[in-house]
Amino acid sequence: MKSKLNHIVILEGETRSGKTTTLQNYFKGKPNVRGFLTPDLNGVRKLYTLSDDAFHEFEAASGEADKTIAIGRFHFYKDAFETGRNALQDFPKKLTFWMLVDEWGPLESSGKGFEPNFSVMIQNIEEHSMGVALVVVRKSLVSAFAEKYGTPALVIEKSVLQKCEYTAAVVLCGGLSSRMGTAKALIEYQDGLPQYLAMVRLTKNLCNRIFVAHGSVTIPKSSEYELIADVQADQGPAAGVLAAFRQQNEHLLVCGCDYPLLHLVDLLALFAEDDHCLAVCYADESAAFADPLLCFYHRACLPLMEKWYEAGNRSLRHFISTIPHVVLNATEPNRIKSIDTPSQLNTIKRLLNGAD
Repeated sequence: MKSKLNHIVILEGETRSGKTTTLQNYFKGKPNVRGFLTPDLNGVRKLYTLSDDAFHEFEAASGEADKTIAIGRFHFYKDAFETGRNALQDFPKKLTFWMLVDEWGPLESSGKGFEPNFSVMIQNIEEHSMGVALVVVRKSLVSAFAEKYGTPALVIEKSVLQKCEYTAAVVLCGGLSSRMGTAKALIEYQDGLPQYLAMVRLTKNLCNRIFVAHGSVTIPKSSEYELIADVQADQGPAAGVLAAFRQQNEHLLVCGCDYPLLHLVDLLALFAEDDHCLAVCYADESAAFADPLLCFYHRACLPLMEKWYEAGNRSLRHFISTIPHVVLNATEPNRIKSIDTPSQLNTIKRLLNGAD
């Protein structure tokens, strides 16, 4: 039996259903995107490599059998597959990034096409990196993919990326950090980055607009994010969430600043639930309650939250209990643990530095 793939996400859909166009629109301007797409330009399929922003000949005329591979009634240049295979080797091992593969199909299922580099890429991402491979697969082939490589972390449709496109993010920094004894937002876990900035750069892989609600913590201004004050001082995280909602009219991804092991897949999963709920969050460590500081809030929450806040309420956990919501159980619970004490901090630092 194949294992679970923790960093591989499938984008499923029927042929000619707009998957490639969605990827082009969503990832335009996003940082740290690798891999390739196969857009249709003037009725002819091209291979577009993201690392060098270059188009390559892909779909061929039927009369070049010695240079092409036939897939049904279509013919594709062999050299283009080599270009795609090379693109699958181009990724950093520490930086959070997307590896786009458009697409996996019958050739790869039989060990041809973008193989063997595709299998090597999956192994490398699973073992060594913070990246996510987003692989386009036709609905009819999803089970074949899972049988060959393992169960993907998520199977999504293009509507999930479209939801991400209309979502802002807020990183909350303003907690008192009384148990830690120092501002958790400023702790550096790895690569010399304060944790609030690490969270900004993580959420930037999903959302185009990022807020940092600084609360009582001194955070410098930056072009990477918009610095905002809580609607009222010393009123807890609800004041930061409401402040971010008031800045824009989109959905809101809320992230506390004390999740140093959080992965991009964990955030993407918050967008993959039913659109009929107003909030999607993870269960806390006890699995008894919803964690409101790692949560997707639908934009329809704003008027409800305004009324709730004006009534004197401050517990976001209580607010979530009053609206339709979904609570997820994390597939990797350690990645969504918040770090609140010096003892927990030392344990996480040893883990991140590779110590026993």
